[in-house]
Amino acid sequence: MPKLSVFQNPVFRLSALGWGVTFLGSFIHCGLFHSAIQGHAYDPFAGVCWVLREWGPLALITPLIFMALEWAETNTIPLTTRLLALASLIMTLALLRSGLGVLQDGVGWIEGLIYILPKYMTAALLVLCGWKLVLQPRSDKSLSAEPPQTPPTHTILCEQGSRKISIRVDEVHALHAAGNYVEVRTHQACHLLRSSLGDLEARLPDQEFLRVHRSHLIRRSQLQHVRPHRNGNALAILKSGIEIPVSKSAYQSLRRAGQI
Repeated sequence: MPKLSVFQNPVFRLSALGWGVTFLGSFIHCGLFHSAIQGHAYDPFAGVCWVLREWGPLALITPLIFMALEWAETNTIPLTTRLLALASLIMTLALLRSGLGVLQDGVGWIEGLIYILPKYMTAALLVLCGWKLVLQPRSDKSLSAEPPQTPPTHTILCEQGSRKISIRVDEVHALHAAGNYVEVRTHQACHLLRSSLGDLEARLPDQEFLRVHRSHLIRRSQLQHVRPHRNGNALAILKSGIEIPVSKSAYQSLRRAGQI
């Protein structure tokens, strides 16, 4: 799957769209205030600087807020914990912005907080609304989507000396783990496949094979009967006469499921 660029990522696209509209609206509002109300000539460069000073810090961390919310949703973090974390972050930003006002404009901390905190809280609510309406449904959909199922294999490509031979799954009587290989047993011969038994089992058609031991699978239709032992283990006798050990746990599990 190709990696998304920054501009294709919905988190950054929503952040850019939302803050782009906010910056433009603030810039126009600042120009109208200076020109229409105060009657001063509007300096566009000063307006841009004012907009960036007012909203820049919150705009920069909005993608991080979105990603943190997505992480919290995935890890089922309680809602109260999320809101407290967000409120703490907004308060920290408001304090930093007030400190900047103290240094640049000479206003007091309290006056700065009274001025900036309602604006930042409103912006935080809009960020939450954007997450709730746009990004959370996408996150829920990705969480609920089932992983793609690998279609079952109907042939097994085995090694026979330097050659490769294809064996139909319906010809297989049993499968045995053998180190880095799997022994594929048919009515006529036993072939080798370089694979783990678990990986091969995941590719086989459902309900056709029984796991009777961590090292053995048998075809259900080839099972003739099971001979239990006193120690709890058992022995599976196939129609071809092959005897395959059945572990104690597998024997009890298969008996409870009514499979043997």
